[in-house]
Amino acid sequence: MSTNIDITNRLAPKRKEDGGIDHRYSRCAEKIVELTGSVHIGRLREFYDKTNQLDDDYSKLEWEYKADALAICSAYWVAQEEFDKYQRNTLKKRVLTILKDLGFRGQKASYILGSAELRYRIPRANLFNDGWDVVDTEKGMEWVRKLPMTSQYTLNRTSRHGIVSAYIFYADNGKNLVPKETLEAIQQKNPRDDGETRGRKPKDEKANRRIGDARKDFLLNCIVNNDSLPLIDSVGLANKWSIVSSNHEELLRIVEQKLIVIERDTSFEERLREMLDKHSYDEVIQDQRWEQLALPL
Repeated sequence: MSTNIDITNRLAPKRKEDGGIDHRYSRCAEKIVELTGSVHIGRLREFYDKTNQLDDDYSKLEWEYKADALAICSAYWVAQEEFDKYQRNTLKKRVLTILKDLGFRGQKASYILGSAELRYRIPRANLFNDGWDVVDTEKGMEWVRKLPMTSQYTLNRTSRHGIVSAYIFYADNGKNLVPKETLEAIQQKNPRDDGETRGRKPKDEKANRRIGDARKDFLLNCIVNNDSLPLIDSVGLANKWSIVSSNHEELLRIVEQKLIVIERDTSFEERLREMLDKHSYDEVIQDQRWEQLALPL
């Protein structure tokens, strides 16, 4: 027998004084349900009825009804554009709560909400354009939809550059799916924002990361942006980024080979090594010997 759960009322938070519906949020809840659509709402009620009748594992049911859970999460992300800060935060928590109440267990509700947010952000935030490489949004979205929810959740916590790198270099321009473990490693190196702590390395490694960021900025100036330093002009952006991502020894080898070709003089390579070891790049950037390196690989 159907319990006919009222999802709209479940979405609206309750007053602390008497447990009644807080009508300040009623219109927000109605908007989410409206955008979700009657078909998906009906199936979520159906899922609730079925899970209430089962005492054992019902993971197959979660898989069968995950598209309906994704629909209500997607509706929240669209609806929240019209919410104020308090409504946005409160209704986000309510969406997670109702998914768990309906029967989505453990972290599945969070994975689905994160997946919905990623799909919401891709076209609006142009997530497949990191300033160096541009991926067609529809192709990027198609690749994302093929990933498991847990992987989409991880990508949602990843920076724009990390997402593009995953698509181009690890997925071979979207031809392959990337293992969740690989995406988690990418997310650790490319977190979505500075305030995020989930997936970060321990605090004792943050200093090394800052050094790595300084080195990256230095190499970007020298190789990618060509700020008065015409190094490797004719190399494509993707290949330039692979050089930036290389380790010190690989970069020094490239520099040394180019200097040997020019005049068989490795003194600048030695000075560059010293600067890299000291993590002091300003003097290197100012050195006019960079002009010698304006040759293709």
